[in-house]
Amino acid sequence: MVPDVLCLPWQEGEWSLLLDGDRALLRRGPYAGFACERDLLDHLLARSLDEAGARPQRLRLWHRGEAAAPALPELEIDAETVTDPFTVLARGVDPRAPLNLLQGPFQRKRDYARLVRPYRLPLALAAAALIAAVGLRVLAQQQLAEHRERLEAEIESVYRQVFPNSRNLTAPRRQLENRLAELAPGAAGGPSPAARPGRGRRRAGRSGGPAAHRPAVQRRSARPRPRRRRRAETRRLQTNPGRPRPEHRTAFGEHRRRTRPGPSEDPAVIETWLQTLRERWDTLAPRERLYLGLGAVLSAVLLFYALLWLPLERNIARLEDVTARQVEDLQWMREAAARIRALEQRGAGRLPAGGSLLALVDQRLIAAGLKSALARMEPDGPDAVKLWLNGAAFDRLVLLLGELEQNHGIRVASLAVTATDTPGLVDARLTLRKPGRS
Repeated sequence: MVPDVLCLPWQEGEWSLLLDGDRALLRRGPYAGFACERDLLDHLLARSLDEAGARPQRLRLWHRGEAAAPALPELEIDAETVTDPFTVLARGVDPRAPLNLLQGPFQRKRDYARLVRPYRLPLALAAAALIAAVGLRVLAQQQLAEHRERLEAEIESVYRQVFPNSRNLTAPRRQLENRLAELAPGAAGGPSPAARPGRGRRRAGRSGGPAAHRPAVQRRSARPRPRRRRRAETRRLQTNPGRPRPEHRTAFGEHRRRTRPGPSEDPAVIETWLQTLRERWDTLAPRERLYLGLGAVLSAVLLFYALLWLPLERNIARLEDVTARQVEDLQWMREAAARIRALEQRGAGRLPAGGSLLALVDQRLIAAGLKSALARMEPDGPDAVKLWLNGAAFDRLVLLLGELEQNHGIRVASLAVTATDTPGLVDARLTLRKPGRS
């Protein structure tokens, strides 16, 4: 559909005017013009000329002969008499480029609110049910996390009853199993951690002992760690401010500064972007809008499931598995702690009075496989003993010291270790002291 005003012939630099009885049609540009009554033409034409940025050079006029031309002395008027005004209108019609007025912001719009209105209550109930389901899952996750914290506190409390002097809480069930096996061999009982469902094998030392008994004494690597290298570089830069930073770090820092997001965008820019999207949406056909709407709803459902619901369910399943294992461990540890206290009260595992420190150390050396490395052992007063070891396995020595401290309260008063030519073997001179002494 093309307006009759835009059917008038028109060229750049001229206006077109058709007088047909009491009606006048004026075309001022490729998509500009108006239609009015003949009595208002002079006033509207003068107003249009005043408002026009570039005044036309010529006015083309078509009339039937009885109409007088408007008085415009400043314009060149090219008048032509016609009998049928439709012949003039037919000249300006271009069938190859019709103008569709029912498009863009002027196209026919569907009242989506009216379509959704009958389903408002079911949609509201579905949204409320979804929010309630998410809230319940979040509440369940919070309750499981709190239950896990309480179980961890109870496990630590039971562990401290057996090992009051222990500083680190590592593999408490394994340590109670080892302690119970020392006090009453074969009485540890219960499935091993590796045999229980959901349990992976714990890391053990090269000598076969559990990693939980390793004390804090460790060999330091001669190779500096990356964190230490960064700290050393920072100290050097602080002492020498004029020294440039390494090239790779400077480039990395510049890259971080370049890729760091800036402040929030200008609201005007965001509004322009939204307006562009609205205009693009208005130009779409109804079927395209339907497809895009369904795609948006499906994408929202998938994102909700992938980013919120699925991680929530996985976390809840993990917490349920962890709390179930902790309940099992706590029940077994309570029984084991009671048995350990009963055995200790009967005297099993206690350090005998007098010079029994030598006997206990000698017994533990044999159990650790270090008896062959013992070169000399002598008491150092009533509460200490000195040992000289040659060619002892370092890992076994560390495990032995940790066992003596955790299970018997015997601490290392002094320790000197010298590496040998054989990897893993050391010469050691140490002093062990009874608990309760400094």
